[in-house]
Amino acid sequence: MKKIVFLILALVGLLFANYTSNAQKVLSEQETQWVLEAQGELEQALSDPEMDETERLRLIERSAKTLKEYGQPWAYPEGDIPLQELMENNFEQCKDNIKEWSDYNLKMQHQTLEQKIKIINQLQVEVGERQLQILIPGGNAAVSLSMEFVNTFFDVNIVDGFTNGKIGNAKDLKNRFIELAKQKKLGYQIDQMIKDDKTSLIELDKDRKIIRIKENKWESIYRNATSSTFTREGYEGAVLNSPYAAQTSTQQKGVIHTNILVGTWRFGFEQTGYFYWTFKNNGSWTFEDKMNGDQKPLNGKYSVFGSTLKLTGPNSECGDVEATFPFVIEDGELRFLNIQDPCMSRRFTLNHVWKQ
Repeated sequence: MKKIVFLILALVGLLFANYTSNAQKVLSEQETQWVLEAQGELEQALSDPEMDETERLRLIERSAKTLKEYGQPWAYPEGDIPLQELMENNFEQCKDNIKEWSDYNLKMQHQTLEQKIKIINQLQVEVGERQLQILIPGGNAAVSLSMEFVNTFFDVNIVDGFTNGKIGNAKDLKNRFIELAKQKKLGYQIDQMIKDDKTSLIELDKDRKIIRIKENKWESIYRNATSSTFTREGYEGAVLNSPYAAQTSTQQKGVIHTNILVGTWRFGFEQTGYFYWTFKNNGSWTFEDKMNGDQKPLNGKYSVFGSTLKLTGPNSECGDVEATFPFVIEDGELRFLNIQDPCMSRRFTLNHVWKQ
């Protein structure tokens, strides 16, 4: 009888020991904070175009070592890094600008002054803090112009107007277009702008090629730092202990388990109303249009993988959407990159600069 009891106790002990050894380690709050900081540093190093190269390499190496030490999965993106996406987006945007303005200029050449003024008034202009987004009637893409660019080529001081909260900025630009059209100088001015864009396109192409070369080095730095670092005993596959960390049941390569989109983002002006886009911690989103009256809110599901948003659900009159959109958050501003979407209104919405 004693032997049976001993065997039962031994079996229970073995089962408990096996369960304990297989239990997933939960990091302490301090360890979780270190991991979150490492994830943030890696994201910053792979996103910030202004960062000093020495600092960038230091952050990449340090984050790789920290994440490996505390049992976190490989976090270097498998595809393009955010900075590469930003460079590609700038390059594609410049190409779009050239095409759209060239088509616009060609169309305007064959119009009477009255027709030109009508077309100018149909321009959809949205003023952000750093740039303007313009949707040309009949165009296929929104064009972006920096404030400095508008000041230089059209002598319209958009920066001061926006800073003072004036809603007339878009109207000021349209009025300047009309004035140039009456003086028969609009075509020439747009031609000069296109020439400048073509020069910029050459430089942007050089920049994106340089980043691709550098990115190979950055990934090697991350890989070597990971290979030279040992995971602490018992920390393999450790999970974060933080209300700010979005935990998932599976560990995926290239996934950063922090959801930096949670909260409400808005675009618009006090005088006109705002678009509100709310991302909840439960994986659902809500879009409210308070700019064009009280529209019925749109709802859907989403997930965040590193710096990529996967969106599902209805989003505008174009119907349902199921797509991924790379993004970057800089200085509290949310921007989407390389927006590939056949829906013009949705693409125009995503082109906004969103702020919390």
